[in-house]
Amino acid sequence: MFSAPVAIFVAILGSLALLNAQSVDWFSSLPPCAQKCAIVAANRTGCDVKDIKCLCSSETFSSDYRKCIAKTCLTKDEYTVANDTLTKYCQSYDWTAGLPDCAKKCAIAAAAAAGCKITDTKCLCSSDIFLSEFKKCVYENCRLKEELIQVNSTISQICPDGPILF
Repeated sequence: MFSAPVAIFVAILGSLALLNAQSVDWFSSLPPCAQKCAIVAANRTGCDVKDIKCLCSSETFSSDYRKCIAKTCLTKDEYTVANDTLTKYCQSYDWTAGLPDCAKKCAIAAAAAAGCKITDTKCLCSSDIFLSEFKKCVYENCRLKEELIQVNSTISQICPDGPILF
């Protein structure tokens, strides 16, 4: 039987190994067109391209990366994999990381209107107020087709039984 400090140390090491595995997995699972975009966007943030937590916390990485993949990932499959991969990994830190910049403020405002915490996806997904306020705000602020696709992708990942908004 391990003592409490040893058990805590082992748990910390396990968590670090999992985070490192996630960081490696994210980059290696990208199509080549998106790997180039990830490298360029990461260099602008000062984050290592495999440090997904740093990248997801960056104010500019997601936007730079998504603009790049929209131009360089020419097939729908490449674009979808590139977009969904970032969304999947960043959502483990913050589900709004999967949203385009034009929709992030909408999510926060709609959550407040619904009386939900932005981190409480169960409350958000079951709230008609959140969904209607979010949809209205996104419609007013997000103009590009790719942005609306990204919103739908993110919402469908956090609310798998929820509606397609656009």
